[in-house]
Amino acid sequence: MQCEALSGVRTLDRGALKGHDFLKKDDKPAPMSHRITIDYPETLPDALHESAAQFEQEARMAMAVKLFELKRLSSGMAAALAGMDRVTFLLQLPRFGVAAINYEASELPSDVANA
Repeated sequence: MQCEALSGVRTLDRGALKGHDFLKKDDKPAPMSHRITIDYPETLPDALHESAAQFEQEARMAMAVKLFELKRLSSGMAAALAGMDRVTFLLQLPRFGVAAINYEASELPSDVANA
């Protein structure tokens, strides 16, 4: 994850969520082309017993997981946002209490019919 210190503000890179080509053929995250800036107290990482880089990666992952949980992003898109491959992202979901497969009961019959 790339971070820059700008007047005491840390910035997080995030990818453009366009199309479906978020992972390259070697299954590595695509380059990030947009940036989102989040202000947080300098003491926050210390309070969580993490480095600034660890805290920022965790925040990035939490955002990706939540958007995936809300069905706003596919697992591949969320993985790219988190800066990791899809399999690693899916394996990290239990840490956040999120299931990798999340069907509503009403969705299951149509999914089985389309299989």
